[in-house]
This record gives sequence, C-alpha cells and structure tokens, in this order.
Amino acid sequence: MEPLRPSDPPRIGGCRLLGRLGEGSTGLVYLARSVGGTPLALKVLHRPRRPYRGPVVHHPCLVRVVGGGTDENGTWVAYPYEPGPALPAAVAAHGPLPRRSVRALGGMLADALGALHAAGLTHGGLHPGKILLAADGPRLTDTAGPVVRGDEASDIFALGQVLVYAATGRTPYDDPADLADVPRSLLEVLQACLDPDPVLRPVARELSEELGGHQGEGWLPPALTAEIAARAQHPPAGEEHTPGPPGEPRARHPERGRYSRGYDAVGSGLVGPAAPRPGPAGTAASGTAAAGGGHPAEPATGTPTRRGLIAIAAAGLVVAGGTAFGAWMVRRAKGTAGAPGAAGSRWTIGLHVDLSGPQARYGRGQYHGITMALEELNEHGNLPFQLELAVHDDVGDPPSAARAAAELVADPAVLMVIGPTGDAVADSAATVYQDAGLPVLSLSVGHLAHRADYPVLLHGRPGTGTTGLAIPGCLAAGEHPPARIGLVDDRTADTHSWLITRAVSGAVDRTRVALVPRVLPAGTEDFAPVTAELLAEGVDAVVYGGLPDGAARLARALRAAGWSGTAIAGEAAMDPLFLSDAGQAAEGWRFVAGHTDPASDTRAGGFAPVHRRRFGEDPEPYAAEGYDAARMVVIAMQRTLEEGESLNRANVLRRLRTLTYNGVTRPLAFDRAGDYAGTGPAAYQYEVEAGRFRFLGPAPAPTTGSDE
Repeated sequence: MEPLRPSDPPRIGGCRLLGRLGEGSTGLVYLARSVGGTPLALKVLHRPRRPYRGPVVHHPCLVRVVGGGTDENGTWVAYPYEPGPALPAAVAAHGPLPRRSVRALGGMLADALGALHAAGLTHGGLHPGKILLAADGPRLTDTAGPVVRGDEASDIFALGQVLVYAATGRTPYDDPADLADVPRSLLEVLQACLDPDPVLRPVARELSEELGGHQGEGWLPPALTAEIAARAQHPPAGEEHTPGPPGEPRARHPERGRYSRGYDAVGSGLVGPAAPRPGPAGTAASGTAAAGGGHPAEPATGTPTRRGLIAIAAAGLVVAGGTAFGAWMVRRAKGTAGAPGAAGSRWTIGLHVDLSGPQARYGRGQYHGITMALEELNEHGNLPFQLELAVHDDVGDPPSAARAAAELVADPAVLMVIGPTGDAVADSAATVYQDAGLPVLSLSVGHLAHRADYPVLLHGRPGTGTTGLAIPGCLAAGEHPPARIGLVDDRTADTHSWLITRAVSGAVDRTRVALVPRVLPAGTEDFAPVTAELLAEGVDAVVYGGLPDGAARLARALRAAGWSGTAIAGEAAMDPLFLSDAGQAAEGWRFVAGHTDPASDTRAGGFAPVHRRRFGEDPEPYAAEGYDAARMVVIAMQRTLEEGESLNRANVLRRLRTLTYNGVTRPLAFDRAGDYAGTGPAAYQYEVEAGRFRFLGPAPAPTTGSDE
C-alpha cells in the first residue's frame, strides 16, 4: 500500500481514506474505512461504464459491491477489503499453481462468468490482476458495472489465458498458443478456450462442469493457504497516512517501474495494475509564458509552471514540407516582415502535457516544438484569426490528467488539444475529451486501453505494437542476424512490455529464428536467473519489453555473464536513467522509438539549429513532432474557413481526418478510426554509443500486424 498524496481527498462517500492500493486503466483504488470501521477497497472510476446503480449479479466468486455513488471526486464504488494476494503476486511468490488448483480456479471462475452471462452481461476485462485468492475460492474484481463488450466467447478466451498463466507463470504468445508447459489433464480444455474460432469455444456452464465449479476450502497449496490465513489475522491499520507538504515528491516504491502499470506485486485489497511511480505531488498545474511579436518573454530554456496563455497574433502560414524550416530561416535572415493579419476572432490550441512528472522530457519537447510553430505563424502568416496556446501540466498523474482535460474542455475558445504525454494518463484524459466532443491529437501516447471508445482522438504516431513489429527487421539487418532470440516480457511494464513482446513474436520468421520467451513477475530486481536461462538456451539476441531500470539490470547481468550478443528494447526503456544505471553495460544496446532525432535526421532540415538558438539546448524527444502537429492543426482551421464552414471543434476534427500533411518528421494522416495512417517510418532506431543515444535512422518497415 502507498500513502495518500496531497491531491487525494481525505474522505469519499463518508469513508475515510487510509492509503492507495493500486491503479489500473479503470480506476484508482484506495484502502478506506466505513463509518462503522469496516475496511473497504474503494475505487474511483477513471471512465465509468455507466452511472452507478448498485450490484447487478450475485455470486460467491464475484466481489460484491457494498456501496457507490457520484460526487465531486467522480464516480466511486466500494467493495469489501480482500486480504488475499492477487494471482500474479501469488505466482511470483510461490510459482505456478498445481494442476488441482488450476482446475479449481478455472471451474469457479467459469461458474462466476456463467452468472454474468446468464444476466446478459460480460466481464470484458478479465486478466490475472483482476483475480484475488481467498481460502474458499477466487474473487473476480471489477464487476461493479459489467457491460456487453464483445461477446461471451471473449470472456472464455481471456479465462483460458488466465489459466495458462496460473499453470505456467506466463501468458501464451503465439497463435496458436504454445501450451507445452500445460499439464496434460488441462491441455484439451485450455486449447478449446483459446480456439481462434469463437464458435468452437465452450460456454461458461460447460467449462464449469468440466473443471468443477464448486471446490471450496483446500483448493490452494498449503503455503498459499497459510499466507492467506496470516493476512486475515493482520487487518489493515486504522491510522490515516498523512500526506507530505504540497509539491514534495514521494519516494518511489522499490518494486515499481518508472512508467509501470504492471500487475501489482503487493497483491492485497482490490488491486488491478500497479500505479505509476509518483511524480511531484499536486493537482494539474498549467503553464504560462507571454509572447509578443514572436519573442516570448520567458527565459530561453524555461518551461511553463503556472496557468496562463501564450498569446500568438497569428499573421500567416507557411506550408511546411521537408524544407519548410530552412525557408523560414532564410526569411528571418533577410528580415522580411510577414503580412499583417486580420484582427479576427481569437481561438485557443490546448497543450495537455507532462512537464514535471515521469515523462517531462517528452512534455518539454512537445511544448518547445509547438511554441516554435506558433511563433513562426505569428511572424509570417496571413490567417483570419488569432491563436493562443493554453498549457496544462498533468504531472503524469491520471486524476490530475482528468482535471486538466476538464479545464480545457470548459474553455469554449479551445478548438483542439495536443497531448497528453504518457500512456498512464491517456485513458483518463481521453474519456473527458470524448464526453465533451473536444478533438485531441496525441503525439507520444503509444497505446490506449480503450482506443475504440475515443473517436475524437487522433493518433499522431504508430502505436507501441507497430513499432515493436520493426524489431525483428532491425535484428535481421544487422551484421550478424540472430538465430535464437530471447524474448523478455517484464510485467513491471505491463501493457507496454506485452505489446512489444507480442509484436516481436508475431513478426519473427519462425523458419529462420527460434524464440526463447521468458516472463518476469512485476517487481523483479534480480535479473541473473533469467540471464542464466537465456544463455543456457544459446540466445544470440535479446529483446526486452520493459522499463529503463529493468533494462539496466538486464544489461548489467548480461555483461557480468560475458554475453556479447545484440540487445534491443522499446521506447519506454530509452531513458537517461538506463544510461546512468547501466553504465558501461549500456554500450551497444539498441532501441526502437516513435520519435526522430531532428539533430541527426536529414528530413528535419534546420529544425535543430533554430531550436538551439531559441531554447539554448538540443531538441528533446517529440519536439519536431510537436512542431508538425501544431502546423497541421492550424492548416485544418484555415481549410475549414476556406470551405465556408464555421470554426468549431467538430469541423476542425472532420477537416483533420481528411488532411495529409508532409511534416519535418514524417507524413501525418489518419485512417477512419483516427489512427496513424501516414507513409512515414513506423519507428526509428537508436544505439548507445559513448554514453549517449545515437540516431541510426528509420527502422525497417514492419511486415505484419498492428496493436490498435
């Protein structure tokens, strides 16, 4: 359990909050006490599936709802506090469950799903982190407001994956799944659950009858039963955690990854994916810096820290292409003044960004790039409107992100929002924007858990899974193409790691390359055992799906073992923290990322020199992408007026969907769903050389698949 933060309310629905149990894509979970002193797990929903109406289905294995409502803190639901560990924590501590326990787990969960299905509902989000273990059976969480999402066969497929995880400690990668470790007595039924044809999967009632749906006491191995009994004898303390002073950052949890939303290794209470490492505490901060005549008044290297607007009198538009920035530099050198713009209406572009949290360097890059674009428009344009930039810092915190989004939504002058910065806050913010119909263009978000729910969101880069598809091509194009690839799925990184490793597994040519998959439980710190296993299998390349601190541990372990093959990871691991933690072991590691390096990418023209003059430093990641995004939004506004339409949110979104914009980074375009559909690189390659990330250029084009 983590202490409360200054931004957390002291009470919700009359219940006193004691601490944070965890956070996932659906909500933030607190440990609370009712007025009568009963311990509760209280979840504040990020995106309520529907207004709370109380319990729907009763079953011993469904965590019952004991209260709920909607107030100034949002929609919340309360459940009894369950002291037992979550399934991932149990597997991490005790290893895969024995065959008898897996059968019991499957039978009882199938019986619970059958109760939902009989009521015309589906769970829609079943995975190991949703399952708590108790002495008399499992408890399936997140059933406060189940909806028909997909069909019943999807729940059965997810249950099959849960049982494979329980039996083997890993989630199946392949299609068809690799079930070599599954006990023979379970093999046939799990193959049926994971059948690619939904029609051929068993229904919940059949599965419950096959596995046995009512096991009761004694279904778990003795060590787990003893742990649950010990937890039950030590209920949560009643003392309230006192938040530190506002703005004081808290120490990170030693078992949490930097950008993690992985399965919670603590595993008590109603726990979904683990919370990200906290950044500076506080509510959604917003940024201010005034600009006049294209020369903002903030310091050259400054970043906004308070609320306000950057007023840009947009005088014109230079259509950007591969050499647009060079053209701007020539005009500035000649001292040519732009044509004066009409004193028309004033509109605002919102920037929803992380400027002081875990992904602040991405946020600063976007802020600087967008500022440069608007300054160019101020000096050289001929637009019939004026532009302002409203900057809101969400500090990388989901509740703060929702509040920042609400502030932007409430301003009728805001036509479009660029952001947010990270995956951890994306769903929280996107829900608010979708409800208000405010279009949002994301640049650095790699994956959204509920992408289909956000038609107003435009994805300005290929998704995490798509960039992962480029990894096999990067390895094959090397001097020594690998024959055996170790695939390390680190659950500390949860979805990001799963997307990367799944993409690589699907894109590898199995006729030429063998995969050696390994799954690390969330919170793993000792990488020596998995390193020894990989080397014993003779791998000559390693793909890592996790975060920078885990990548550094793996790099040090590989170096200590004398291994000299190729190691490659995704964008989440490509952080200065990796360089500092790994030291010399970082040398030669490669990465794929969704952003370019404008200082080395010839397509970016003169962007980097102008950025250095303006801000006194090299551009950070997503600076050039921010420049392109801002210009594309303004072109959409201009085209909307040229077509005789009023300038409003819906019309700007419709116009953006039809545009193809040749940016200084990659062509920007969107498909009907709003996902990236440009012809630019799916990913870019980097390699650590002399203690820095060296740009290698575009990664080879993926040959298959997508993550969206």
